[in-house]
Amino acid sequence: FESVESCAAAVDGADGAFLATDFFEGASEHVVDEHHARNIIDACEASHTVRHVVFSTMEYIEEINKKLVPDEGEERREEKAGESDRIDIRARAAAYARTKKLSCTFVLMPCYSEMFYKLLMPQLVVDEGTGEERAIMTVPTKGDTKVMCMSVDDLGPAVASIFDSYQVYAGHEIGLVTEFVSVKEMTDILADAYIAQTKGEGDEKSVEMKEIPMERWIEQKDTYMKDFGEMFKYLSHSGAVRKRHSVAKTMKLLPETKPFKKWVEQNKDKTQFRQSLGLR
Repeated sequence: FESVESCAAAVDGADGAFLATDFFEGASEHVVDEHHARNIIDACEASHTVRHVVFSTMEYIEEINKKLVPDEGEERREEKAGESDRIDIRARAAAYARTKKLSCTFVLMPCYSEMFYKLLMPQLVVDEGTGEERAIMTVPTKGDTKVMCMSVDDLGPAVASIFDSYQVYAGHEIGLVTEFVSVKEMTDILADAYIAQTKGEGDEKSVEMKEIPMERWIEQKDTYMKDFGEMFKYLSHSGAVRKRHSVAKTMKLLPETKPFKKWVEQNKDKTQFRQSLGLR
């Protein structure tokens, strides 16, 4: 990705290109990542074969804070220096793509359903008095806030549907989301799944809910999840962000997609889900 020439060689002969910048991989190298994205965009514009580009992007937090009014009762949030860089890199690259002579569709992903495994997974604590294990799920305050979610596994099929009808979606921005669900609802769904799984193994455990302030909740995460926690905090806070995502448009692309509860039921026996809940 270091040069336009090498990117041109990569897309040569391709009918379309799906462009996504990794939010976490090399996340500290924002300038390098943006430079790479621009090289790919330039290569697609110069290509004689690429007919359409689908760009997985994100909201431009800096611009949203300047121009859009928060929901009633919300305060405009001032970002700390560098806090939004990992989100804004995609938005800046997408803005650059809009200046080019490209047939392009921009898709906005919400929080991945898979990431809530790690954000809300129960912690096993041993009671010093009885020696029994207790499962505790920490929930950030304002747990009634509605957040957007969708499985990352649905992104590929959505992009494939766009390519199938690219003339219809050229120039469009599509905010993907399968459901707007509260953190409390998510926690209850995951807790029920955890209890059901432990019961099935003959070691049924109850789950204790513990509310803590959002800042403390994020601080308790490891480095990788702190980054995601900051993004989650912003995306769940801003009504301006939520209004850019549409369940109806998503269902048109993905008629078989599942809401969060059914998605958990469908995946609860998979290894990744069980490991995230601390089960074998």
